[in-house]
Amino acid sequence: MSCNISCVPLFPSSIFSLNVEDEFSNLLKLKEYEYLENSCGNLCYSTNSIQILDDFPEEKKKLQSYFNSIKNSVLGYKDTEFKITTSWGTKCEPMGISQYHQHRNCMYSAILYYDECDNVGNLEFENLNRNDSFDVKPDFYNIHNSHEWKIDPVKNLLVIFPSHLYHRIGRNPNQTSDRYSLALNFHPYGKYGDSDSTFV
Repeated sequence: MSCNISCVPLFPSSIFSLNVEDEFSNLLKLKEYEYLENSCGNLCYSTNSIQILDDFPEEKKKLQSYFNSIKNSVLGYKDTEFKITTSWGTKCEPMGISQYHQHRNCMYSAILYYDECDNVGNLEFENLNRNDSFDVKPDFYNIHNSHEWKIDPVKNLLVIFPSHLYHRIGRNPNQTSDRYSLALNFHPYGKYGDSDSTFV
């Protein structure tokens, strides 16, 4: 039996992965910062500051530029300005793992892997809108039937995603290396919206 199949992934939650070419080695200084225990994980820690990129203005400018390229050319928000609202460093020790969580009060989030990160745990996304009413196992997994999606971090990988997506640091199986990354959030600013939904 043959037929023409048209499939539209309607209203996708798009995740963007960019292998950035800019130099981010200056961020290795984040390893020297004080990290506090993170309430949403085991053996996972965050920097005390949530404005960590204020210490790295050039890197902040580069990351903003990467996001602007995505929001202008792919998302179609050329006339809407976004800014980085919060940024912080994360550290996950061997065998550490975080809980699934989302970032609130922002529209997009991003993670930059600035350090060597071979076998230190995936970035994992969970589909909370999945249909659990039927225990049907697919023959293969793809974006249409997966309940979770994993991204293997590599150095200089920047991942941008809608902030409402539930995600976590997967378990770090490396027995000798901590997993470091930089997390940040973006939110529109200035005047946007229309009529009684206008925000200034």
